[in-house]
Parts: sequence; C-alpha cells; structure tokens
Amino acid sequence: MKSGLNKFLSSFRGKGVTLLLISSIFTGCSFHNLNNNQEKVKIDEHSSKMALDWNGLYKGMLPCASCPGILTTIKLNNDETFEKTDVYLETKIGKFTEKGKFTFSKDGNKVILKYSDGSKNVYALGENRLIMLDKDGKIGGSDYELRKVLK
Repeated sequence: MKSGLNKFLSSFRGKGVTLLLISSIFTGCSFHNLNNNQEKVKIDEHSSKMALDWNGLYKGMLPCASCPGILTTIKLNNDETFEKTDVYLETKIGKFTEKGKFTFSKDGNKVILKYSDGSKNVYALGENRLIMLDKDGKIGGSDYELRKVLK
C-alpha cells in the first residue's frame, strides 16, 4: 500500500526533472532580485567627518585683491570650536583673529565656520586639507586650499 506522499511523488515520475528545473530557475531569479534590491538599499555612511582625522591646525596663503596674499590659519578642535587668524601681507589692515563654533554639513564632508556676526565660511574637508568654497558652495581652485600642519 502506497502512502499519500509516495502517491504524490509517483504522479510526477518523468516530470520530476522538468519540475526541478523550473523550480530552480524561479528560485535563482528570486535570490538574484533579492540581492540586487539589497545592494540598492545600502547607504554609504562614509564621510570626511567620520573617516578623517580632521581636528588640528591648517595653514595656507589665500588670494587677496589688494595685497600679495592672506596668510590664514584655522585650528579645528575636537569640541567643534575653532580659531581662525588672517594676516593680510604688506598692508595696514594687519591681523584678524576670530573664535567660534563650527558644524559639519549633513553629509559630513564640509566644515561650516560660524562667526559672532552671523556670517560663515564653508570649507570642503579633505585628506589633510581644507578648501574654501565660494558662496555657491563651489571650489574656487587650488589657490583656496589650506594644508594641515602635521606633527
């Protein structure tokens, strides 16, 4: 006497290979689509804030319309405070120092210096460098780069 399972299986004799092949194809397609969807959902959580050693002292010579250049230093502290000094070369304008707090952009790739008068400067944060951005958030060129002073 055949059990119910044996009767069921015997009804597929000769068809088993076809059934197995069809189920393998559908299973393979399902896993393939699942893997593709998972790849699309992954979020890139890398940012300059998380990946770089951003705190420290940065120095560079920035362009100046009325003088040979502006020697700029920015110190970024772990507590998200900063000190910025600008020395206008060969002018009576002299030296300016400001302290304040900074924040990171939402993507963590820019540093936003906030001054007491409400103004701000935005810098792109790179490996051992800060690049001053214009008012539209664009890089003006390598002339606007400050390099990190490595110890």
